[in-house]
Amino acid sequence: MEPKNFNTTLVDFDNNDLLENGVPITIKKICVNVLSLDNPQVKQLTPVQKIEQFELARLIHNGGDAVSLTIDQAKLLKDCLGVYCSPLVYGQICEFLESSNGAVTKEKK
Repeated sequence: MEPKNFNTTLVDFDNNDLLENGVPITIKKICVNVLSLDNPQVKQLTPVQKIEQFELARLIHNGGDAVSLTIDQAKLLKDCLGVYCSPLVYGQICEFLESSNGAVTKEKK
């Protein structure tokens, strides 16, 4: 997959930045946080699954403005996000991962 900028800010349906304590929420923050959690749909993650999620979280966290994911990494990420995220957040991150330019674009008002 093409490199993506996970520092991209999520937006609401009015194209305003989603904020937490006045700070814009980035795709990076959501992805790293979700990958750091156990999946309640799986009785217990295997050690291999835990390492895969850890390594992917570290890659996204340390990747800067250009993170390249494999198709398998993108699938793992979407699977984890689908468990924890609202439709607004999940939909934007899926569009971000599938877009050719890796951006959640804001329309001009």
